[in-house]
Amino acid sequence: ATSACGRAAHWAQAALVLGCMEEVSAQPDTVSLNAGADAAAGGSAWAWALELRARFCTGAVEPDDVTRNALISACEAGGRWSHALGLLAGTGEPDVVGLSAAVGACSGDAWASAAWLLSSTKRRRIRANAITCLAAVDACASGGRWEEGLGWFLDMRSRGAGGNVHHCGALIKACEKSLEQWGLALALLAGMHRASVRANLISCNAAISACEKGR
Repeated sequence: ATSACGRAAHWAQAALVLGCMEEVSAQPDTVSLNAGADAAAGGSAWAWALELRARFCTGAVEPDDVTRNALISACEAGGRWSHALGLLAGTGEPDVVGLSAAVGACSGDAWASAAWLLSSTKRRRIRANAITCLAAVDACASGGRWEEGLGWFLDMRSRGAGGNVHHCGALIKACEKSLEQWGLALALLAGMHRASVRANLISCNAAISACEKGR
C-alpha cells in the first residue's frame, strides 16, 4: 500500500499507512520507508519528509541512498535548501543523485551553497553530470549570478553534454537581471538557434527584456 502511494505521490495517504503500521506494531522496513520518501518528494511535502526521517530512520530501519535522495528531493521541491544540505551532510557519502537534488534546492540567495557543493565534487570523488550542472546553472541564475552560471554551463559543455532550452533560458534570465549583459543574452539566444535548440517564449521574452533594460 505504501509503495502504491509512493508511485502516485500521495504523501498524505502514505503517512496514514505508515501510522497504521505503527499502531499495530508492524515496524516499517526500508522498502516502505523509501516508498514514503518517494511520496514526500513527489508531493513536495518537505515537512513530512523531515518527520519521516526523525520517526523512522532510527533503530532497526536503516535508510539507504534511495531514502536519502528522496528526502533531499522533497526539500528541493519545497525550496528548503538548508534542510537539504542537512540531509546531505547527515548520512554517509552522497552520490550524484543526492548532490544534484541538494544543488537544485540552493536557488536564489543560496546560490553560493550550490557553488560550494559543486566545488566539493572532486574531493568527494563524485562526477557531476548534466543534471547536476543544470541544477547549478538554475541556482546561480535565480540568484542573478550570470558569471557563475555561465561557468557551470561551459563546464557542462566540456563534459560533452549540450545545453538545452532550460539551461539557456536560465542563463538568459540571469543576464536580464544583471541589467548589463544584454549582449550575452542575445549571444545565448543565437547559440540556441545554431545548436538547433528551439527557444521558448520565456527565453525570448527574457532576451527582449535584457535588451530593453540594457539601453
